[in-house]
Amino acid sequence: MKFQDFSLKFHFIRPYFILFILAICINGLLAQSSLPSSFQRVLNVDQNVSLVLRWSLDREARLIVLNVEAQTNGYIALGLTKRGFLEGADVIILGVDNNGAPYLHDMYGVDNSTIGQDATQDWRLLSAERSAERINMTIQRVLDTCDYQDMAFNQSLIKLVWDYGNNHSIPSQLDLKGEIPVYFWDPAEYSISNVQDIQRWRISRTFRIPPRHTSYWCTIHKRGPLMRSKHHTVAMTPYFRDDESRKHVHHQLMYRCSAPPGVEPSLIFERFINHPGEECYVKDEIQLPSVLCREVVHSWGLGGEGAILPDDLGIPVGDTLNEYYMLESHYDNPEVRSDLVVENGVDFQSTPHLRPTDSGIIFVGHGILGTFVMPPKTASFEVVGQCSSQCTKQMLPVTGMQIRAASLHSHLAGRKMRLRHFRGNRELPWIIYNDNIDFAHQQMRNLPTPRTVLPGDHLVLHCDYDNTWKNDSTISGFSTRDEMCMSFLLVDKRLPYTYCGSEYKVESTMSRFGIRNMTWELERHQRVVNSAVNQSIVGLTVSEVVGNFSAWSQQEKDELEREQMYGALAYVGLQLEALSGNILQIPVLPQANPTRQSLVSPGTLSTVRFPSVEVVYTPPTCNRPESGGNGTISNPMTNLRPNFLRTFRLG
Repeated sequence: MKFQDFSLKFHFIRPYFILFILAICINGLLAQSSLPSSFQRVLNVDQNVSLVLRWSLDREARLIVLNVEAQTNGYIALGLTKRGFLEGADVIILGVDNNGAPYLHDMYGVDNSTIGQDATQDWRLLSAERSAERINMTIQRVLDTCDYQDMAFNQSLIKLVWDYGNNHSIPSQLDLKGEIPVYFWDPAEYSISNVQDIQRWRISRTFRIPPRHTSYWCTIHKRGPLMRSKHHTVAMTPYFRDDESRKHVHHQLMYRCSAPPGVEPSLIFERFINHPGEECYVKDEIQLPSVLCREVVHSWGLGGEGAILPDDLGIPVGDTLNEYYMLESHYDNPEVRSDLVVENGVDFQSTPHLRPTDSGIIFVGHGILGTFVMPPKTASFEVVGQCSSQCTKQMLPVTGMQIRAASLHSHLAGRKMRLRHFRGNRELPWIIYNDNIDFAHQQMRNLPTPRTVLPGDHLVLHCDYDNTWKNDSTISGFSTRDEMCMSFLLVDKRLPYTYCGSEYKVESTMSRFGIRNMTWELERHQRVVNSAVNQSIVGLTVSEVVGNFSAWSQQEKDELEREQMYGALAYVGLQLEALSGNILQIPVLPQANPTRQSLVSPGTLSTVRFPSVEVVYTPPTCNRPESGGNGTISNPMTNLRPNFLRTFRLG
């Protein structure tokens, strides 16, 4: 062969040769990408078929890569839903057939048993392997496809459902095998596997729940283990003796108790160790020194798991030889049983090896005793709780604080929540949000990136409710049929404040509905009218008054919503040093445990209004892939491979 002929032939085959070599390289990398170490999160889904889901997010490129591994001779079906129902679900069917050929179908739920083909196929296959009866497949998609038949991957909760079959025919119907709530957006949980000299200890109580729907019960406890020096608590897990105990506890909080300066803590708290406890709120006769127990060290909500702190943070413990805590538990007893005996509490894990930073937990939201009201049969109604610039100036050092994790808390009517962040005349990106609130799944969530809040910043917690599922109105309160608008923030400071919020003034609610006086009825956990302009409402609960007030046109609902959001709200702040200092001179103290007549939150001292800004934050919109036509995605290896691969284009 002449050299010229060879050159011509090589010139002709060179593009194909390059593509061949490139394909070999990329296929090798794709095979590597299925290794568990390549992925940020792992979820064991179903033991019956050893179904494991792994994933990684690139939040800047707005891509997600999913790895599916299972022991199966047929297909795997994954459904992404809001409420766990197949209807409207974003469904993925995938597998590797008997000839080794992979298949991947983007589907959607037509109804609660039937699925159909999505008009656009937005998932892309990156790799597929089959060994005996085991498959391992890696797929990719943009986080938000703009396709109404797809579920967006964002900070909101997703209910994962699944099914599997013993053949490779694409099913038209599914029989769902289960449901798991997943925050795909969140980073991996931290680990304490390398923490040395961990000391495990528990605070718990056995309690007979009173025969009423709702009880908030508080008891004083002493730290169990002897600690002769400061330690850091690095992990906390809710403890329940059995399923019955877990079933009837809606949430629990653990507070640290602090004696006034110069006073030995045991002189105040020791005599309450064996005390049976009492209702936490709204009592005329208060026995426990709960005003001195206000520093939150643990918060847990229904459906949540334990919390492991970031590697550089620890909640201080062991500062004093005698250390005391108060356990607050919200018990639900919908059947009003008198034979319910439960045991619940918290398991702590602490180490003497101190981490760089003391951390703490602060409350931001609407005051627990403020009276916001929501008319009946309302599909969307917003309430806010504000941590004002005035409060952050007082509570924060010059360097501010970093929020590392957050828990959002509401009751049965909660649908959407977001914590907004204002600085100067502009709004910054939301700190955390969830547009799919699930009453039964409330978790302390790690933030992908710490968020710094500076003195003078203004935080607003937005809560959106839907009470169309019940026939009466909704008011703020303790029962799960009433509502709360709360967040608990894990921060990188042990701050002198534990509470920064606001509440709609009780006087404003009373004036609007012609109420002259009302008191608290413990059995129903409701405010009851005992004097009014219109005598016909005397004896009714505030919820009943709101429900009977009018036919509630949409205009009236909107006006009430605006007033409660943008009107003058009462600022609520609790300063720990003030409470544990010269307490007789502190104006907060008389309100720290409200009586049946006061009915306002502790620390209600001034007013706050919604911030006025020039620039409002707009969250990222959905994004189609680069080609725009059929969902082809450039650079499927983003977030899994080194940066030099970012020059490749596939598809």
